Amino acid sequence: MPHAQRTGVVVVRVWVEADASGIRARITEASDIATREHVVRVTSSIDEVVEIVRLFLERFARDVPVTDR
Repeated sequence: MPHAQRTGVVVVRVWVEADASGIRARITEASDIATREHVVRVTSSIDEVVEIVRLFLERFARDVPVTDR
């Protein structure tokens, strides 16, 4: 059963490289802000950004800590 007071966070920082070759994204995720544990991922794929956020939300809903894939 999920903890009622647990709060998670996902921060997606997105930018365009100077050569305009597409986006870059840095995703920082923490399944419980009461701890200092977090995972950082970097990608240049919009689909991967969406997938990372979706997986985070699914894990959070199941009350499973975030770990590297």
